[in-house]
Amino acid sequence: MTPISRRATLRLGGGALAALALPGCAGPGPPYPVTPVTDVLLDAHSHLFNGQDLPVTKFITQVVLGGTSGGRCELPATAGKRQNIEDPTLFERLVELMVDWLLQGTPTAAVERDRLQRDRITTVTSETARVTRVTRKKLAAFLDTPAIGALRDTDTRLRQALLDEVRTSARNGNLTPRSARQAAADILRSSGRFGTFLRWIGLFFRSRQSLAQELVTASRSWGREPLMLVPLMVDYAHWLGETTRDCSSFYDQIEVWGALSRRSPIPVHGMVPFDPLRSVFWTTGRHTRFPETTEFDPLDLAERALGDHGFLGLKLYPPMGFSATGNLAADSAYRPEIIRALGLPQNRLGAELDRAMARAFDFCVQRDAPMIAHANNSVASGSGYGRRAEPRYWIDALRRWPTLRLCLAHGGGFCWRQTGAASGVAEDRASWEWAIGAYVRGAPASHLYMDISYFSDVMGQKDRLDWISRQLRDWIATCDPEARHLVFGTDWVMLGREPGYERYGLTVQAFLTDRIGLSADQLDRVMWGNAMRFLGLDQGARSRERLLAFYGNRRPAWTRRTPP
Repeated sequence: MTPISRRATLRLGGGALAALALPGCAGPGPPYPVTPVTDVLLDAHSHLFNGQDLPVTKFITQVVLGGTSGGRCELPATAGKRQNIEDPTLFERLVELMVDWLLQGTPTAAVERDRLQRDRITTVTSETARVTRVTRKKLAAFLDTPAIGALRDTDTRLRQALLDEVRTSARNGNLTPRSARQAAADILRSSGRFGTFLRWIGLFFRSRQSLAQELVTASRSWGREPLMLVPLMVDYAHWLGETTRDCSSFYDQIEVWGALSRRSPIPVHGMVPFDPLRSVFWTTGRHTRFPETTEFDPLDLAERALGDHGFLGLKLYPPMGFSATGNLAADSAYRPEIIRALGLPQNRLGAELDRAMARAFDFCVQRDAPMIAHANNSVASGSGYGRRAEPRYWIDALRRWPTLRLCLAHGGGFCWRQTGAASGVAEDRASWEWAIGAYVRGAPASHLYMDISYFSDVMGQKDRLDWISRQLRDWIATCDPEARHLVFGTDWVMLGREPGYERYGLTVQAFLTDRIGLSADQLDRVMWGNAMRFLGLDQGARSRERLLAFYGNRRPAWTRRTPP
């Protein structure tokens, strides 16, 4: 690894990258609250990728908009799951248009890495202006052009829905150029569903630097100085059947985050994706599914990320279609196109996925590196796949790898009933969170954590909030009395599609103190202390030693903190 000196950091800090260290540099954007900074946070779960880093159209339309779950939430009605965004067909078409309009101007990882190495820094202001300018121009042209071809009906309905949002009527389906421009500007300012969605989609076409800068600004607006941002990379290619092609390779992605980590006054240290299906393709010699790209071993990527680019550990996403342990033997449990592409003997994929997961667990335990995984029955790539994220599979893994540093993400909803929960278990003690809690109660010194990233339920309806409040209070009292196994995260930029996301940190903190009754020390553990322990940043941990070597003679603020 190549450490960067404190002198070089200070030199860069005097330029545009200082936007990461100064309040008020975010430029136009959401009206973040103005709150005095009195404490710190560590955001252990964010996403700062852009549309060049993943198959963005399929990701948003299939995973985000069309993601399937295991069905209705099986606990009381007050625990019902959040509904998907309305009219997915129109939104899917809007995604396709945005990708067509903006992707070409979105910096790839290699381009942004090279710019960083030349100290060419982009900002929230410049990137927001670029994306808004192009979107406004293209949207106006779309509103002013009659729909033709196979998409005529969808485009006509989308055009009318957009105009309805700003209460503009179109005569004979046409607008004058001036009114089209005004309508486009009004839509991009709208607080309705399309305006909010367009602004969120726009985040996927900005530089990674500007996304990190905006998250720093948001964190400070919640009254807490960020000690560290932990962006999680994703790898969905083999599950979705589409790679990033000519966009950002995964090796370029870890290099751009390494370049930013060396230059950012606020530490930014990622989690590299591990997809066991990619591992299966690699270990079984199937290297040509995507001939336009170079196949690789995901653990080779991880080795380079941790060793050379300041990464912390591995990120996994089971709702793509796999489990931490006990993967299904029948090939019918997986997408047929995957089985065809692998060409393995019948009913072998489940066993190969288990072997791949064992490789990942061994990798992390040998290096004392953390692992974080999506553990909610949500945004899955296929029917029933969300349940493959169930905590019971991870707890089985912990019995074999008890020293693993593991965080199960998106807890706190107390919604989904454990598969095979004993009939004598009360309905309000049968959720996935209680499976995690039972393990923590029996092994309080373990490194099993539950994060509350994308905790949008705290911004929801009163009956839902009352249910969650009762559940979480009881969970802490029963399983984790000192609140040492809960971790704060934002799930930025995914959070940006939720109304009120700009106040997210304030809302979560108020909920934890006012509704849950956490003490100041307990709140600090959730907001930053537990994340330090999970990530291995406390004294004597190997991740800490790796980062200190990565920094050279730099010593960021987190290195002087002791978790409460």
